[in-house]
Amino acid sequence: MHITVSTCGTSIFTNGTAHDDVKFLRDNANKKEAEYTPDELRKIDELIGVKLDMLTSASLKEVQILSAELNGFISFYGSGARLDEAKQNTHYLIHTDIYQGVKAAELIQAWGKHNGINMQPVKIDDLNTGNVEEFRLGVNNLVEWCAWTLPGYRSQGYKVIFNLVGGFKSLQGYMQTLGMFYADETVYIFDTGRELLSIPKMPVDFSVNAKGTVLEHLGEFRRMVIGSISRKNVRGYLRRCLIFLTGSAVFRRGVKSSGRKYSTRHTARRYCRRFLRVW
Repeated sequence: MHITVSTCGTSIFTNGTAHDDVKFLRDNANKKEAEYTPDELRKIDELIGVKLDMLTSASLKEVQILSAELNGFISFYGSGARLDEAKQNTHYLIHTDIYQGVKAAELIQAWGKHNGINMQPVKIDDLNTGNVEEFRLGVNNLVEWCAWTLPGYRSQGYKVIFNLVGGFKSLQGYMQTLGMFYADETVYIFDTGRELLSIPKMPVDFSVNAKGTVLEHLGEFRRMVIGSISRKNVRGYLRRCLIFLTGSAVFRRGVKSSGRKYSTRHTARRYCRRFLRVW
């Protein structure tokens, strides 16, 4: 049994699209839905209709040309009986929170539905290339999603596949690193555009590295659990890892999409007590 996690970009919009339309898409690449004018939204809706017709009427080889994400997905599963195997599995489409990213993932999901394959778009809040600070927050949200979602599948015997053929380059770099901890296999398309390149899971023990980092910076972790810590009071490696809002870093609290409350502050305290026997 497989679970595939595909990074999802906007190649479905730009591949095989007229030059003027590609320019329009790129000029508006980082907009949220509310930032588009009604005329711009109508133009995108027209493109969506065209692309949906192309996807649902195309052969598998044509689909691979239209979408980088589906190129990797189809290359991994193949055709015929192998592709039928995909119908028994669950597939996640990791996408940005910009409007084009949302709609591109929905188009790929529609192709999956047309072929009896369950594909679930996963919008990662703040994941976009509008500015570096938002992108870092988005990566943090992505790490949380991986940590909450994927270990449960692996414990049930599923093999987790990261399909990194699509998506933008900044995201792929982080996903390749996350693949060392959460994926059994990471796949790309080789430079020829036809052959699948597979990277197996690396023998990385995150728990050992995490223990060393937490023990080295135990004072900083304690201060974040109690309240917050300013940038000037964080040293070394940890300073590069934390996200500082208004000059301070804190552990986050929130509500997951499932409705379940979470607190990274509580998780950090519990980790230190259970595994490190310190606090």
